[in-house]
Amino acid sequence: MKLNKETGQRYTLTDKIQISWFWNYDRTELTLLLPKMPRASLDLFDSKQKISIGAAF
Repeated sequence: MKLNKETGQRYTLTDKIQISWFWNYDRTELTLLLPKMPRASLDLFDSKQKISIGAAF
């Protein structure tokens, strides 16, 4: 199973300056199945945040 979620918010400070924040989350569920061995979970998680300021001229 794979899950990918992204959300964010933008805020305009002035007519020419904007600040934004984004959050991204990735999750992948993996299970290793080998004969005569117990199940092994190989789940992967990744979370990132980004803050940026933009200007228009």
